[in-house]
Amino acid sequence: RNGVKAINFGLAYGMGANKLADTLDSSKEYAKELIEDYFKAFPAIKKFLEGNGKLGLRKGYITTYGPFARKRFFGNWTRTGMDKADAGAIERRSKNTPIQGCGADMTKLALVYLREAFEGHEDEVRLVLTVHDEINCIVRNDVTEKWSDRIQQEMERAAKYVLKNDLLKAEPE
Repeated sequence: RNGVKAINFGLAYGMGANKLADTLDSSKEYAKELIEDYFKAFPAIKKFLEGNGKLGLRKGYITTYGPFARKRFFGNWTRTGMDKADAGAIERRSKNTPIQGCGADMTKLALVYLREAFEGHEDEVRLVLTVHDEINCIVRNDVTEKWSDRIQQEMERAAKYVLKNDLLKAEPE
């Protein structure tokens, strides 16, 4: 389970066998095998990541998905003659940006929805802070269930708006 979790998150950041081996405290050969097995089980993920990497190298920018389609330009990009280190960095960022960027888009939109929902109810619930895709609120004890359900609803509404499906679920705690 830890290996799959490390691969899931790590591949989106351009992690290779060396980094996975360090993360899992295993051999590089075992890490390579895990990555190969993962991509055999999920070939669409491999295609998605490789496609984004190539797109960023070809264009010099990559976009987030969904309705916002924000562009991330790579300042060190050149059409020809890029050194290997710059090309590798652009490829890694091109794999990561659509994933992390969509997460950021969903979180920001959920904050807008929640701010609207909380208006006039500041005695019951307040936004406190966000950490990546986590939104922290303070909720009065006697209305915790009510607001937990509403927070989940608004976060899932934001995800559906960006992704155009209802597959992503929020987990209020």
